[in-house]
Amino acid sequence: MITIQIDARNAIDMVHNISVNLPRTIDKGMEELALKSVDNLRQSALDANIQPWGKGKERSIFRGGIFKRKISETQYNIYMAKHGIYLDSMRPHWVALKRGREITRWALDRGLAIPMKFGGAMATIYPVGLRKIWVKPHPFIKDAFAKTIQDIKLVERRVRRNVNSKGRVV
Repeated sequence: MITIQIDARNAIDMVHNISVNLPRTIDKGMEELALKSVDNLRQSALDANIQPWGKGKERSIFRGGIFKRKISETQYNIYMAKHGIYLDSMRPHWVALKRGREITRWALDRGLAIPMKFGGAMATIYPVGLRKIWVKPHPFIKDAFAKTIQDIKLVERRVRRNVNSKGRVV
């Protein structure tokens, strides 16, 4: 009679290591994906010809206005300043150039308006009318979302590395 003995302790230890370290690996992958999505939003804004300008909310989507925050063990939220959302989805409209407004300073810097000599009023270079400019949206969020969907492979790659390394944190 032949007796075959199979010792499964190594396999059990390997499966145990994988199951213990998998949630941590998934969390690291999700954090990496969240950071990548923040980078995608900023890059997509630059690609949509939104340039960092000024000191206030105009720079907000390039400084701290887009960020990630951990909500639970495996969930991250991406936050964006309202100004970025407005730039993406506003309806085209006329904006009056009045003293003290950021858009007035922006129009002066870009050469779209010139100050008049009396009363601090502005005149635009447009022949259509005085003291107003036409603004339109610069959609960039959909493009960034599409890039982020492609980057989901980052999480999958991390999980696969964990399984291939027999549960050791990589």
